Amino acid sequence: AIAQEAAKPVRVINAEAFRLFDHSGKLRATLDAAPDGGVWLAFGNKEGKVRIRLGIEPNGAATLDLKDEKAQSHATIFVSPAGNPSLLLLDKARMGGALLGEGNVPISQVVTEERSAGSLVLMNKEGKIAWRSP
Repeated sequence: AIAQEAAKPVRVINAEAFRLFDHSGKLRATLDAAPDGGVWLAFGNKEGKVRIRLGIEPNGAATLDLKDEKAQSHATIFVSPAGNPSLLLLDKARMGGALLGEGNVPISQVVTEERSAGSLVLMNKEGKIAWRSP
């Protein structure tokens, strides 16, 4: 048998994107520097649907987005560039849920309500505000 030398590790890799595929050829993870200034790390399930997305928005906000098997967001944590955190939770239909912290809450299909840091909004299953403070 011939002994093989271990390959020397590469110290720096320069790229705009990385793609990770599983043994069957399915795309399972990506790391992208987007043209709009965002940077995203995404993980997919075995069917290739994105389930977790972590990154920096073009405006500088940090985001962690947890998705269902159809790649629809249901739990998202944001931290604005100024350091204001918020948590958005949505039910299966993506109508009912809660917003803790600053952000925009849909009041109707065309109107949103801007919420300040430290606020809490609860929405019923129809997507209407059931309770809010302050």
